[in-house]
Amino acid sequence: MVRLTGPPEDRHLKQKGRALGVLWMNLGSVEISNVPSVFLLYLPKADAPSPAKRPPAWQSLGLGLKGLAAKAAIVAADTDQATIFNEFVKLKEKSGLYGVMPNVVHYGPDDGIQKTFQATLALPAALPQGDYHIAVLAIQDGAVSTSAIQTIDARETGMPAWISAMAFNHGTLYGVLAVVVAVIAGLTTGILFKDKGGAH
Repeated sequence: MVRLTGPPEDRHLKQKGRALGVLWMNLGSVEISNVPSVFLLYLPKADAPSPAKRPPAWQSLGLGLKGLAAKAAIVAADTDQATIFNEFVKLKEKSGLYGVMPNVVHYGPDDGIQKTFQATLALPAALPQGDYHIAVLAIQDGAVSTSAIQTIDARETGMPAWISAMAFNHGTLYGVLAVVVAVIAGLTTGILFKDKGGAH
């Protein structure tokens, strides 16, 4: 299995609910710390979780989301911490930053000495810039037999990096260019639809 984790983060969230059974409003705040900003687990097909069978070994070893729940520090008033963590995971999964992806690791032929593998990791478009750890874990007889960890540096390059740098370092120039682009786009649209009754 292959596991990608981002740097740890602290999240401050608003807890919503019905007040007096009628009004939907903020009922308090929730603080979650000691959790990775990104947690993606890539599995072979045989290790995909199945509710009809025993939990796979990686779950029993705390290598999945349940292992994160045991380490997370949650501060919330009058709310079950397990419920809070599950809702936090749903938010992360919706943005593509948390997830378990089966059938990603593919094994090569076993020559009796070693078995090769390959995996193509799909990363979310919303992946923040920073340092990430990729851990490769071999599990045998219910225990981690071999592991290796590599750090990668995720950075924007090319045009996205140039636009981002301009927005943060030259806000005024970025704003002017944004207005110019919007005006040009509007004029172009007007010209294209001029003979069709105008733009709508």
